[in-house]
Amino acid sequence: MVLMGHGGTQHKRVDTLLARARSYARHQRWAVVAIDAPAHGERTTPEAAAAARTNLQARIGSRTQGFDPEAARQMMKRTLQAVPEWQATLDAVRTIPGVGEGPVGYWGVSMGTSIGVPFLAAEPRVQCAVLGLNGLRPGADEFARQAASITIPLLFVSSATVTGKRRGRARTL
Repeated sequence: MVLMGHGGTQHKRVDTLLARARSYARHQRWAVVAIDAPAHGERTTPEAAAAARTNLQARIGSRTQGFDPEAARQMMKRTLQAVPEWQATLDAVRTIPGVGEGPVGYWGVSMGTSIGVPFLAAEPRVQCAVLGLNGLRPGADEFARQAASITIPLLFVSSATVTGKRRGRARTL
């Protein structure tokens, strides 16, 4: 089974996540589970989702790397809320015969990594993961500690700009 965490401003049914989930189910015969993160998808309003996308695009356009302190606090609050939600989701899915049996992996990039790192640090039932497109920010000591505590096989996906072209990179940690 693969647990899939979506990116910021997205939802559990975003096209890219659905395509990946369908491929895993069809070609690997893996069960795939995704939930909406707090304040995302069915857990927010269309207006709030549009405002979040606009704010993100503005940050990207201005090349601002940080968040204002209140936005950072709200993100941390949502992350702390998401970890027990993922644990409860895994508890529930594990009770489904033929679906919840066997190994468990986690896939999540961007915000899926922000949530995935503390989830993986707290959840011994997950045996491997794909994370990425996220990194340490100043003052993220707890996040760094959690990341350092992850000992399962992990593929970390990063992105680099080379001569003006964006190229994906992946490495195993």
